[in-house]
Amino acid sequence: MKPGRVKGDKYDPKYARQLRKGLRRNGASINKLCQMWDICRTTYNYWIEIHPDFADAVEYGKRDYIVYLEDLAMDVARGDLKGNAGVMIFSLKNAEGLWWKDQVEVTNTGLEQIQRININVLPSPEQKPLLIEHEDVDLDS
Repeated sequence: MKPGRVKGDKYDPKYARQLRKGLRRNGASINKLCQMWDICRTTYNYWIEIHPDFADAVEYGKRDYIVYLEDLAMDVARGDLKGNAGVMIFSLKNAEGLWWKDQVEVTNTGLEQIQRININVLPSPEQKPLLIEHEDVDLDS
């Protein structure tokens, strides 16, 4: 879609400025932003598509939100703040699943049959993660 305003579009460039200035540094979720701006999530996503300045600012907001969650998690881990580690992990995985995810380590002595190999390829920002799967391999043949 072409950048710019469309009829009925409530977008205001101040929203992008607010995100760049740290609106999400206090942990404001996307739903909270939508509530503040009196829009729905669909409109938020639409603005990302048609307003390049907003799309850029959303990345700043995402960064600020992740830093907020990481700082909060560290405060909980150090015991400086009461909290639930499971909730912190869940929040970080959902907010930034590319970097905060479970790591599975597989070792093979060569004597066992490989059941499944999963390879996660890190994507560029505009791509989704790619999962490559491999079927059973019989090492005895």
